[in-house]
Formats: sequence, C-alpha cells, structure tokens
Amino acid sequence: MVISIMSMLLMNIPRWVIFIPDQYVNNTKGTYINVNGNLELTPLKGLSFKSVISATLNNSRAGTFLGAQCNANLPTYASSPHASILNSYTRGYTWENILSYNKTIAENHSIGGTFCDLLES
Repeated sequence: MVISIMSMLLMNIPRWVIFIPDQYVNNTKGTYINVNGNLELTPLKGLSFKSVISATLNNSRAGTFLGAQCNANLPTYASSPHASILNSYTRGYTWENILSYNKTIAENHSIGGTFCDLLES
C-alpha cells in the first residue's frame, strides 16, 4: 500500500518517518594503524640508554549521497540530489630517547643524571 505525503500529513504522521530506499547512502571507511617499539641498553655499570618510538597512520574516506527525494540531512548550501566525498590522511611519530647515569659513592651517597630528548611530528 502506497501512502502519499499529503495523506500522511492529514493523518498527523511526521514527514521524517518516510523511508525511501536508495535516497540516503553513507559510505564511510577508515584505517588506523599504531606501531610501537622500544630498545633498552646498559653498556656500562650505572649507564643506561632507552629509546621508544611510536608511529601512527590514519586514512579515512567519507562518501555521502542524498537522492532527489531525500529532504533530511541535506546541507543548506546543496541542492537535491547531492553527493560528497571527504578524504583524510594523517601520519605522525614520537621518538623519545633517555640517557641515565647513576653512581653510588661510599655506600651513603649517590649521584645521577638524566638526559631526555623527544621528537614529535
């Protein structure tokens, strides 16, 4: 049974209840990759070196289609039918290096130092 919009309005059924097949498509796809690695070395007694690296990749595509009979979610700047694609690609890394030295003198005293370096993109 087909009900027209006019008869729906006369029956007080809201217009947004209507579902018309193939009039709205949201095709969004994305990929996110995060890779981490670390290395820790102790070349001499009291001296240690630690390096930590992290890399991320993010790729996404959002495609939408609004058909000629679609009136919901239509941007104010667009006419019907309307299609749009939004592509996004980001990448980044963090690399942290820590060099530490600790020395105990005469069992009651200790001396130490730390040098840190951080690179980000």
